[in-house]
Amino acid sequence: MANQRAAGRGRARRRTEGRGARLLHRRANRQYVPIPAPELWRFVGSREKIYVAFPMEGGYPHVSPMWFCVLDRKIYLRTHDYKVKTRLAESGRACCTLDEGTRYVELRGATIWGRTRVVADPGLAARVEEAMDAKYELMQWKPAEMPPWWVEERKAEARAYIEITPEKVSSWDNARVALGTGGPAKPHSSAAVPFAPPGARGGGSKHAQQSVKISRASCLSAPGRYLKARQCLR
Repeated sequence: MANQRAAGRGRARRRTEGRGARLLHRRANRQYVPIPAPELWRFVGSREKIYVAFPMEGGYPHVSPMWFCVLDRKIYLRTHDYKVKTRLAESGRACCTLDEGTRYVELRGATIWGRTRVVADPGLAARVEEAMDAKYELMQWKPAEMPPWWVEERKAEARAYIEITPEKVSSWDNARVALGTGGPAKPHSSAAVPFAPPGARGGGSKHAQQSVKISRASCLSAPGRYLKARQCLR
């Protein structure tokens, strides 16, 4: 069984090599059903807060809850040039997570691994600033709410913007599990399924483009097939 799982992961890696920027989107583990890819980005963009972890020199992760925006299926963070996270973003790696729900059957979320960089293009920085202002207009601090000295210090600080380009996503949507029928899912490999972001060549695998009729029970046993999971709801 272990050899089969390793072989599945190897095939998934080979499918994505040599195709430029590709995003691996899979369910978090065999217990879950993933959020379908188009819905995934609507869900991510609708969240108010994301937890972002950068690797530190000592091995511990530097984790911060942050406001963010999504542009072209990339995650952008707004911070300041003197902050630790700005320096750590130059390491080129980050892991993010966000979720929602209270009861178990309501829980859904995603964990995103990606490459990071500090935005240097003024045009892109302006787009991020505009998107952040629009998203958090009602939540941002107002000068009248804060001490004058604090406001003056913040105005003197230089903004910095961090870009996270996703490379792998694990997601879960327990409501989709609750809709399933039949017995428990059979053990299987958790091999990732490639998903092409906008601009990627090929538009996804041939199998993913086909319309496949399946039962709800098979949704629970199909490894990472978010398109199949979506068909369960039709």
